[in-house]
Amino acid sequence: MLQVPRLDICRPKGPFLMLLSAKMSLGMAQRLCTAAASHVVIPVSQGETETILSLALEAGSSCSGRPNEPLVWLGASDEDTEGRWVDEEGSLLSYENWMEGQPNGMTLENRAVMTNAGTWMDLHTRNYLYCAVCSTKSGRPLLLRMMGLCSGLQHDTRYIQEGHVLAKPFFRGFTISNISWNGTKWLAQHKAR
Repeated sequence: MLQVPRLDICRPKGPFLMLLSAKMSLGMAQRLCTAAASHVVIPVSQGETETILSLALEAGSSCSGRPNEPLVWLGASDEDTEGRWVDEEGSLLSYENWMEGQPNGMTLENRAVMTNAGTWMDLHTRNYLYCAVCSTKSGRPLLLRMMGLCSGLQHDTRYIQEGHVLAKPFFRGFTISNISWNGTKWLAQHKAR
């Protein structure tokens, strides 16, 4: 018999990431991430950089551009103190992955983006639109609660994000349905019994 400590099974395996695969302003990305109880991601290791990069590149042309061009917004800023890169709570970054010669924007470029090579650049936010990746603040996966598909019934009201399908979040229902993107629209599908 295999024995696994309960904490190893029950401990959240985060960070949990959600790709916003439409290009948008940083302000819009911040609002959408906040609405999902998360924040615009800042990688904390090379491994997390690779995970974020893979997720964004999976979206294909909706996120990517030419080599070494910005791909996704990052939640880092040096807006308050030039050269002091911090997260949204003002804590210094524990990991940075700047492209050679970056950051170079001085007081004009105070926000970070990840390129499609996984390195970072600084730039100003005016008129730029990129994809974004949200990371849950709680260390738990994104939970979607909604009115059930069947009025008055409690099943099909709770879903948990369990990865991505076609560069969009895939939500597994707590009971008998899943919500996923089929390339043109969102579908709520019942599992076969």
